[in-house]
Amino acid sequence: MFLLRLILKMIVFPVMLVLMLVGWILAFLIGFSSIVFYVLAGLFLLAATATYLMGLTVGPEALKMAAAGFVCFITPHVGDGLVGLISIASGRLMQFIMS
Repeated sequence: MFLLRLILKMIVFPVMLVLMLVGWILAFLIGFSSIVFYVLAGLFLLAATATYLMGLTVGPEALKMAAAGFVCFITPHVGDGLVGLISIASGRLMQFIMS
């Protein structure tokens, strides 16, 4: 049983390292891209509000632009959730290796 567990730990170790590396890279990319996405979300919402108030668009078109802004706003949060799941998986694998 000890030998089987040792072999399994040796197999899991590179997987844990890859998960950690992917998590770090994604966290770095999300940190930079979130600024761009937040600016885009603000521009979409500003354009939707301004064009609706000036009478250039009707309600459904303005709502489509606002929805596009919401999608741009929520995308970094989804990425943060993905990074969280990856770090949880990496932590669980690390606990298995250290046990």
